[in-house]
Amino acid sequence: MLIDAHICYLTLHVMKSLFLLAIASWLAAPCLAEGDFPFGAITLEELQMTTYDKDPDAAAVVLNEFGYAYFVYEDMSIVQEYHVRIKILKKEALSLADFAIPLYRYTTMHQMDYITDLKASSFVLSPDGNIVETKLSTKDVMTEKYETGEMKKFAIPNVVEGGVIELFYKFHTPYIFNFREWNFQREIPKVHSEYWTSIPAYYQYNISLVGFLELSRNESEIEKDCFPLGVECVRHKFAMDHVPAFIEEDYMTARKNFLSAIHFELSEVHHRNGYIDKVTKEWEDVAGELRQDSRFGGQLKRAGNILDATLAESIRAEKDELKRARRVYEHLVSHYHWNGELNKYCDVGIRKAYQGGIGNAADLNLSLVAALRSVGLDADPLILSTRDNGYVTEVFPVLSDFNYVIARLVIGDQVHLLDVTDPLLPFGMLPFYCLNLKGRVIGNKESSWQEIKTPWTALQNNHIELSFAPDGTLTGTIRNTYNGYEALSKRRHIASFITPDKYRESLKKDIGEATITSLEIRNLDDVEKPLIEEMAVEIPAFSEGVSRFLLNPFLVNRTTRNPFLSPERLYPVDFGATIDERITIVVSIPDDVRLENLPEETGLALPANGGLYVLRAQNDDQRVSIFSRLTTSRPLYNHEEYFYLRELFARIVQVQNTDLIFAKD
Repeated sequence: MLIDAHICYLTLHVMKSLFLLAIASWLAAPCLAEGDFPFGAITLEELQMTTYDKDPDAAAVVLNEFGYAYFVYEDMSIVQEYHVRIKILKKEALSLADFAIPLYRYTTMHQMDYITDLKASSFVLSPDGNIVETKLSTKDVMTEKYETGEMKKFAIPNVVEGGVIELFYKFHTPYIFNFREWNFQREIPKVHSEYWTSIPAYYQYNISLVGFLELSRNESEIEKDCFPLGVECVRHKFAMDHVPAFIEEDYMTARKNFLSAIHFELSEVHHRNGYIDKVTKEWEDVAGELRQDSRFGGQLKRAGNILDATLAESIRAEKDELKRARRVYEHLVSHYHWNGELNKYCDVGIRKAYQGGIGNAADLNLSLVAALRSVGLDADPLILSTRDNGYVTEVFPVLSDFNYVIARLVIGDQVHLLDVTDPLLPFGMLPFYCLNLKGRVIGNKESSWQEIKTPWTALQNNHIELSFAPDGTLTGTIRNTYNGYEALSKRRHIASFITPDKYRESLKKDIGEATITSLEIRNLDDVEKPLIEEMAVEIPAFSEGVSRFLLNPFLVNRTTRNPFLSPERLYPVDFGATIDERITIVVSIPDDVRLENLPEETGLALPANGGLYVLRAQNDDQRVSIFSRLTTSRPLYNHEEYFYLRELFARIVQVQNTDLIFAKD
């Protein structure tokens, strides 16, 4: 959200003066909300509780949680009261008694968050059946200072398995633009969670429920004369009952995308004279400001001729637009060194970054936009949110949702999304962390949404050929071919090792008892070609006195565990890119060796042509052939398809972890 903090601060200062002038002695802080529960009223039933019936495996459960946020007119700050009671069911949950409360410093307002009325206790049963309370001492609250604020840290004392902990405090903040969000879900289940807000009519917020759970309470009511001068407030009451724990699994984007929560975004400030400050703007307003921003659009205007004149003239002479674009891309991706910082705004600026060969993501990718435009191509910046940063809000512009920028190039009816932060990226491939639904194109005159699709798949082809030598040893070759995101991942993995020998040593963990006798890697530096890895291997099999030998033929790329563990999943499965994994295994068997079993042939398909897994196996003329293939037709699967994905991967684990049994006569 684009906000002029200085103007808003002046607005609040004027309002504060009006209030003080009108009713200097009138107090507006609300009394204890009737939805709250009394502190310390622990019951024997709560202390004797050993499991939570709705989640028997839970290590802890929130018995009750209540929050109440309201404005205080004296300084127009927001106070959020927070009260929680937690039952500790297992030892691994003892760390829940450790708390850290961040407090932010607002430099433009010369103010800072702070907490008051902090109290915390643990409750246990004594041997004679009495409830024993141990209180937190104020001297045990530690303060860690940072440049942007400080952190209050403390641990509730005498916390034991079977005990109950309780915490209450008031959080004060001068930052009114975003009411503190309320997370109904966390890593442990909750019996009840409730949140109230009281908002004066001066302020209009966009209130949104995110996540996949439904509210058990959603009420609004008008509070008459809650502020001086007869100002009304709107009181909202939100609650959820029996909230399940949020379990993070593989193939998901940012946790905050799916955590059931209430979010608040300030949209308007209404003044007593009838004037309205629109805090939430239209996209074209925001895009216009970005075009004028010295760290964004201003950079593009000043860096129109960033390329060397001779190079630019040579590139312009190329008639084919795609070849022209590739030349610009290849020059910049080899010229730059990315400093690792994600940002949608330039740091040192396009020209300085180009001269020094280093900068943040915006320095590099905005220079790509400028360079493409300078050779006559249709290119614009595209701002996005990375996978770890969360989804962006599409209903209204929230600029803080975006933390990255790439280049969008249009040639004919083809859209190419480009990024020059990584020399391992071929033309048209984005870093995996950019694959996050949609981004916003900021053109010279208009802005628009752009779906972030990738033409690249994650393709891996493994070919294994083995045969028994006369001495009983199993020898052969493994040829691994990587394309798309699998090639990118593999190149990065190889680059992480100091020497090729170190990488070769690491492969031993992946192929079990096999010994690598030779290793060749092709196309390591040519990112436009598949990465090919070929190795010769030896596996000890039959020796003197040994007549049976067990071999798992999936020496590479074996799926050893199901990534989908939960019985249900309310948020989507996001692979980022489509998957195509093929494994071919051929084992030649001499006359004196027989195979006693074969993997069970399998064919599983996901609904709506979503993908499939097949395994075929046969034993003909002393030759065992196994073919396995997993494909997905799209990167994103909704929660209703989760069951089928879970079953498919469970079957893959089962068949790929079945040994072949060889016997020698």
